Amino acid sequence: MSVVERRVYRRQEGRALPVALPEGESALPADLWNAPQTEAILIYEQAADSSAAVAWAEQYGIPLHLAGSVFEDHTRPRLYEDGQVLLVSVMDPLDPEAEMLVVTKPHAILCLSNRPMSWWSEFVVRWGRGNYLPPYAGPRALYSLLDEVVDAVFPVLDAAQERVDDLGSQIIAGGTVQQASVLQELRILIQLRHQVAPMRDQLNSLLRRDQGCIPDEMRDDFADVYAHTHRILESVELILPFLSTLIETQLNSASLKLNEIMKVLTVSSIVLMSVTLIASIYGMNFKNMPELNHPWGYPIALLSMLLLAAGLILTFRRRGWL
Repeated sequence: MSVVERRVYRRQEGRALPVALPEGESALPADLWNAPQTEAILIYEQAADSSAAVAWAEQYGIPLHLAGSVFEDHTRPRLYEDGQVLLVSVMDPLDPEAEMLVVTKPHAILCLSNRPMSWWSEFVVRWGRGNYLPPYAGPRALYSLLDEVVDAVFPVLDAAQERVDDLGSQIIAGGTVQQASVLQELRILIQLRHQVAPMRDQLNSLLRRDQGCIPDEMRDDFADVYAHTHRILESVELILPFLSTLIETQLNSASLKLNEIMKVLTVSSIVLMSVTLIASIYGMNFKNMPELNHPWGYPIALLSMLLLAAGLILTFRRRGWL
């Protein structure tokens, strides 16, 4: 099995104590998982490819299709419960390709991942300090883990909000922004929505069940996490239309600037065409043109051109075309 990292923790004296494992050892974590313990157990395994799914299914009694879903691309998080075991999948807001399968039992929590999670170290510290004792060690640990995942989303969302506000301020001030920057923020927000929305659905499903692995006294805790996911999605839904408005505003601004340029070019072409008309008349090489022999013909022709050009420009300005 291509396990990159395997760790086992026991909770003692208000902190997470790692259990020493021989290199390549997998029997001890499976034994601690399958046999009820009097203390809380946390098991973490990270694997590089799907070859680990079969071993996970055999050692921990997880359905093979659920264990393999950790390594599938573009899969929606799943929820599975059989009365004793609760299984959910979570994500990392900083890495859209990272996925973790979290399985709980009354005495333990099992975390199977395809990549390192940015929030994992904070969760381990919190798990060591929490009141995680059987038979509610698994559900309480799951609440803490989900809470850490949601808390990790808020800084990403706040940073995106600040960048979007800056883009809006630049456009409102008359400046221009790279369309790629706007599309990048749009991609980040859509990615957050795709990650958080399934988690909200999972929590809603857990809260709507009358009986299950979540004790009644913990429903308020899970409801709080659900409220946070709902707030995140509401914020995302508010920012997305604003980004669309920014794109439309910049396109309209560019269109207005183009119209102004075209207006100037059109007026300039009309003025030059009128001046060219006089020059072309006196360049037709007819013999019987009295003005050709007039001593003041040349300066009169130039003066006529200037007066005509000035008259057209003044007319356009009075009409507000320039």
